[in-house]
Amino acid sequence: MFELLLKYKIARVVPMQDSFFYISKLPKSMKFSQEIITLNYEKFSPFPNPFIITYIQEKELYAWFVKTKGFDELFVIPEAFLLYDTLKKEQDGIYIFDTKPKKILIIKNAKLLASFTTDQNSTFSSAILKDEYQIDSSFVYSQEEFTRRLSLATKQLSFQDLYQFTKISFKKKDFFKFFIEKLSYPLISLFAIYIFITYLQAYLIEQKIENLTQKYQELKSKNTTVKQAIKKHNKAVKLYEEFVVKELHSEDPYKCVYDMYSVITQKDKATINSIDITNNSIRLSINTHDDAIKYLKRLNKIKYFKNVVIQNTHRKRDGSKIITFFIYMKEN
Repeated sequence: MFELLLKYKIARVVPMQDSFFYISKLPKSMKFSQEIITLNYEKFSPFPNPFIITYIQEKELYAWFVKTKGFDELFVIPEAFLLYDTLKKEQDGIYIFDTKPKKILIIKNAKLLASFTTDQNSTFSSAILKDEYQIDSSFVYSQEEFTRRLSLATKQLSFQDLYQFTKISFKKKDFFKFFIEKLSYPLISLFAIYIFITYLQAYLIEQKIENLTQKYQELKSKNTTVKQAIKKHNKAVKLYEEFVVKELHSEDPYKCVYDMYSVITQKDKATINSIDITNNSIRLSINTHDDAIKYLKRLNKIKYFKNVVIQNTHRKRDGSKIITFFIYMKEN
């Protein structure tokens, strides 16, 4: 099926030399959208305003940054993923394809740790990579084997993997333009319509769950007593004290707490909803009418924080939003 999609330009494979690979652990309960992905991960791209291709495997996010801003095809798949798909069940190793430029994949415990291209000598490259990734084996494949592997991958690509690489737009204008161009291929059109319907059903179900969860939280909040509020406040104070003792002993604790609250100014229509501290990380929840990126930029400027990501955004009935940030502290 994937070969047919390539033939009729419904799908595209992005060569390794045209993309930059990045892997990241997923924050717990993080809800993904193209906007969230762009806000949190675009800064890791070596290209300005990149097109980002993503694939989620267990608790990890694979991201490929591409210079081209967009594609007309419905499916956009990195060449590195197709090669990885044929190698992931083999032993740990550094896999070098003797092409021009050389294509290198590093696989350990069936996970893709890195993929890139180089013009350097393969022996020199593998020696450095073995030491860096603690891998004993390396394999060098010919141009013919590269072509064979790529052909095999296009034949065995699963529907579940193909589905993750769907780049469909819900904008009416773009959606109908795509199908007008492809209607001369009835089988492909029916397949794509099926994908769209499935995707739309999943989206509507998720929206319904989110609305029901919101109503539940609103009803639950009405039963909050003053005693519970005091208990929550005392717990927060205790957590702050533990945080200062364990993580901020080399910094001025009052300055750190002040800086954490300073992300909200007097002019902002916002309040801090909650702060949860675990080990060397903080989950900060802000109730506001403003855009999330405004506070993301302010948090990233605090010198005690190593990295800040937007975990999720929850819209309330009154039009405000509860934005949850996940913060990694710098290690002393």
